[in-house]
Formats: sequence, C-alpha cells, structure tokens
Amino acid sequence: MRRWDPLNELQLSVLSKIAEGVDLSDHEGVKYRRSAYALRDRGLVTAGRKQGKWQARVTDAGRFYLEHGHHPDRPSDGKGAKERERPAEAERKKARASRSASSDDAAKLIADLNAGGGVLHIENPDMETRARYRRAIDRAKRHNLVPEGKSLKYTGRSTGDLVVCLVDPANGGETEWNKIRTTTGSTYTGTTAILEELRRDPSPLEVSEALRPRALVVVESLGKVLSRKGYRLVLAKRRNGTTLFVTVKGHQYDLTVTEERERVEKPSDTRIRKRSHNRYLLPRPVYELRWTGRLQLMVSPAGHADSTDWGDKGQGATASREPGP
Repeated sequence: MRRWDPLNELQLSVLSKIAEGVDLSDHEGVKYRRSAYALRDRGLVTAGRKQGKWQARVTDAGRFYLEHGHHPDRPSDGKGAKERERPAEAERKKARASRSASSDDAAKLIADLNAGGGVLHIENPDMETRARYRRAIDRAKRHNLVPEGKSLKYTGRSTGDLVVCLVDPANGGETEWNKIRTTTGSTYTGTTAILEELRRDPSPLEVSEALRPRALVVVESLGKVLSRKGYRLVLAKRRNGTTLFVTVKGHQYDLTVTEERERVEKPSDTRIRKRSHNRYLLPRPVYELRWTGRLQLMVSPAGHADSTDWGDKGQGATASREPGP
C-alpha cells in the first residue's frame, strides 16, 4: 500500500482522535493501536512507547490530511484526486468541529481554574467527562493556554474524583500539589459510586464473604440516610489506607463496618508429654479468631479514640436488623 492511498473509515477516525489529543494509552485505546501503527507507517502520526507509556502524536502530514483530505505526498492527478477527497469531507468537518469544541473546553478549563483559586474538583465523573477533561488539559498545554510560570496537573485519570490544579512552583505550588495528590488518591463520593467500588474491591469491609452482601446493604442504607439529611458519604483510598467517612459541620467522622470475631480454642492433642528429669508438660491451648456473623458499625471522629458503635444483638439478628435513619 502506498503512503498516499486514501485512509479507511477507522484509520481516519483514529487520526482525528490523535489530533484531538485523545489518550490511547489506557485499556480502552488498545483497540485503536493497530490503526495508529498503520498511520505511523504513512508518516501521519508518531506512535509507540516512550518512558514506559504508550503515546501517539499527530505529525504535520497528519494535520495536512485532516485539512485537505489526502496525503501531502500524493501525486496530483486532477479530477480523480477531487473524487477521492469527497468521502472524507464529512469526517474532516466532524474533526474540525471536535477540535473547535476541545479548544473551547480548554479555554473554559483555564477560566474555571482561575476563578476557583487554581483548583477544580469534579466528583466521580463518568468516563466521557474524564476523557473530555483530559483532552482539554492536553490542548491547554499544547496551545500555550496555561498562564506563564505555572503548570497544569491533575489526578483521578480513570477512577475516583478528578482534581485539576494550576501549580505555581515559585510560590510553593509543588508542595501544595503533592499534598493534594497524596491525600486525594482515589476518592469516591455518592452511594452508587461507593457501592460499585466496594463490590469491585471489598477489602475495606472487614467482614467474611458470607456477610459481605449485608455489609453492602448497611453502607447503602447509611448513604441514603446521610443524603436525605444533606450530607455525603465518601470512600477515600489513599496510600496510608482506605477510609469511609462523612463530614458534618467541618468535622470528619470515620465509619467502619466490621464483623465481630471471637477467640476460640483450636482442637489440640491434650496428652501429657514426658520431659527430661521425670517432668511432664501439658500442651498449651492454641486459639484462633473466628467470624461470629455479628455485624458492627463504628462511628468515630477522625484522630480521636472515642467512638460510638452499632451492632447486631441476639440470635438471628444478622438477617433481620437494618440500621435506622
């Protein structure tokens, strides 16, 4: 195939995505990489791993193709060339409209950051919203929209809350950004998002597998009650651990859902064993912690030892009792 042969529909779509700054390094972008390599062989993009991350960038030839509908190396042959341009005309218009929208999003992003003191916090956005912000961030960087002396950084690329920050290194901005980055981690707000994450990774729930469905019911009920009262439940997964909490009048209250355990003696050999000098040894009992099937909810102010707890009581309570509002 010649470098200047017309692109197929998928290749043209991938070229438009790369030109718009769409990040194809995640698992959703894997399906486009074969087309990206075909575009690279034609000199329309650069594609491959760089510093451990897969990246793709449009070249001048790629921009020419999007603007004119053909490769810049294509020989001129009059009427036939014009006929080949027509199938790509609608896609070119779509690409130009998308680039225009990305430019508007990039300018709005910088304006929102300036108005918000340099920090923008979007609670648990969907994948389409995340992708739009990533394109806006990339376009703001490439088109020099970031204020001089500052840098544009963000966290929450694929999961959790999205935090975008205008960092000013001259005024301690890097320190503030590191604080935001390390404390934000993956943060999930809203009962639905928290339940989805806990189903995916139930490790924050200190319960047995058999009691896990009811623990999720407790979290769901708690989230609904807090929402009706005007508060929000938050699940923060950070380097130093995972915390489920609610903030009330500026005070954070940590919530822990656990299953009680009890110390049970393990069966062991109770025969008396003879030791030297006619002394005898009775084996020491060995204990283990076993799940009891009793659920417990603890509420404690962050950083304080005091706590209030709610727990199952009586036989059969695990299956019948739910936390009230």
